[in-house]
Amino acid sequence: MTSHATHCFNSVADAAVHAARGKAAVLWLAATFAAAGVAWFVPRVSGVAMTLNLMGLILAGVIVGARGIAMRGLTVMTALLVLGAASFGSWAPRLYGLIDTSLADQLAVATGIDVIASQAAAVPIAILAAGTATAVALFLGTGSAAVIATAFAATVASASAPFLPLESDLSLAIAGAVWTSAVATALCRWGVQMAKRASGACCPSCGYDVRGLTSPVCPHCSKPIVVACPFNSREDRIDQGLPLRRVG
Repeated sequence: MTSHATHCFNSVADAAVHAARGKAAVLWLAATFAAAGVAWFVPRVSGVAMTLNLMGLILAGVIVGARGIAMRGLTVMTALLVLGAASFGSWAPRLYGLIDTSLADQLAVATGIDVIASQAAAVPIAILAAGTATAVALFLGTGSAAVIATAFAATVASASAPFLPLESDLSLAIAGAVWTSAVATALCRWGVQMAKRASGACCPSCGYDVRGLTSPVCPHCSKPIVVACPFNSREDRIDQGLPLRRVG
């Protein structure tokens, strides 16, 4: 690759990566502050039901933003993820009701604990069930092991919220805010990584940073790389040994 082609490629890729990182930072800050505001104010005014609805809407916004950064667009998967997140305040309480009515009694019989204790255990179990379902859905939408690992770890941590020395609604709201911020972090990082791959800054096969390469072959996975650069000349393309995709 000639010095002109390399400089052109690096400039275009760097600009795309910096833009993606800036958008991700704004998205994460907006989601975290919104979730913290909801956790602090809403439980005292409207209770846990409204808190869950608003947290779900915040997550839906993060999903749209992260997939936009990743250049995935408004696909069917995006719509399904947004629908599931936005309706969290509807299906999560129903899941809790189902666990409370069916699992609590069975748990009391199986473990020998009293009914009150088994009903108290229904809350963390419901959190684990809802969080795990959401983590799996996010994995299906991103294919990222980091996203599902972060979501599941945050879910396990949130399941301990009922044992905090706080009012139940407030403790659940705080756990929801922490969970939302953690998942937003994972989704933003995924969005930036996908943007890097789309810009050509990373190898599309393994994700290795290929900026500054002097050969059109990834040194990590040995796969060929077709570079997109708006200013490459015919000589540049021939010099790389691969056809360059013109974008300008």
